[in-house]
Amino acid sequence: MKKGKIIALIIGVLIFVTQNGYADDFTKKYNKEYKVTKNSILKLSNRYGDMHVENWDRSVVDIQVVITVKSSSKSKADDTFKKIKINFAKDGDVVSAITEIKESIRNTKFSIDYTVKMPKDINVDLLNKYGNLFLNEVNGHANINVKYGSFSINKLKRGNEKPINFVSVAYSNGICDIEEANWLKLESRYSKVSINKGVALMVGSKYSSIKVKKSKSIVAESKYDHPFKVGSVGNFICTAGYSDFEILKLYSKLEMDLKYSNLFVENLGSDFKLVKVKLRYGKASISVPENVGYELKAEAAYGSISHPGGDKISKVIDGTESTVWGIVGNNANPKAKIIIDSRYGNVRLN
Repeated sequence: MKKGKIIALIIGVLIFVTQNGYADDFTKKYNKEYKVTKNSILKLSNRYGDMHVENWDRSVVDIQVVITVKSSSKSKADDTFKKIKINFAKDGDVVSAITEIKESIRNTKFSIDYTVKMPKDINVDLLNKYGNLFLNEVNGHANINVKYGSFSINKLKRGNEKPINFVSVAYSNGICDIEEANWLKLESRYSKVSINKGVALMVGSKYSSIKVKKSKSIVAESKYDHPFKVGSVGNFICTAGYSDFEILKLYSKLEMDLKYSNLFVENLGSDFKLVKVKLRYGKASISVPENVGYELKAEAAYGSISHPGGDKISKVIDGTESTVWGIVGNNANPKAKIIIDSRYGNVRLN
């Protein structure tokens, strides 16, 4: 390398270090308080920072916003502060704080972080982009949207009241965790979501990983989810394509409409009522307790059906198609039913 190019490179490095290596943090803070009632709606909209929402016993919402700019000088930091506005307002029952970025901010590191205290009985409408959200507990209605970040939610306690609680996440950069949800509609895109305990969950997911440890009921639409895993559930109804399902324990009802998908059920409860699986291009394995009787109706084309058999089971094979029907077990009139409709898929009943 020529001497002139080396000198130019050294000068460039020195300039970069001077401009970026000695940057300090400059902050600008906002704080607002508003009185609220159970009918109040807290509306927060932010980007490029975290949102931390916790509870207290006062009938007041306290909103603190800290803008942090990393810059080599206060004047340059002030230029960035001028481009960011936090719009606080109270209009009727709605208390709001909205982040507004008036001009493009380039080549500058900054964050806008919200810390909020609120009573748990109010309603919330939260949007956070390019940052993480923590929410402790809400008894009122919750409408939550997170993009390009993750969330941690402790309790969403609203029951079967319209509108149903709603959580949406897309392009999360970590695991999104809900400790406890009563009735909840969840939408997930390109994200990882974990729910520890639910009552009634309505899930719409694509290109995601969904894990539910325990829920009384799940109704789902799934595409390209790997895996969709459930610990224990009472009723599970799902339409899916290109997804993999694992259910450790199902107690009552399972209805699956699957295309290019796989299903594994480790254990059916002894009092299960119905298993109904429509399968196109995939495989399914379902474990039934040995002492549980059930009525079996199964049809397959270009695939197989494996079952325990018995003298009460009939089977007809016609070319690439097979039909199986009858009673499995000693009970002549079992209450439980297993219905299988498979095309280009293999089904195994253990």
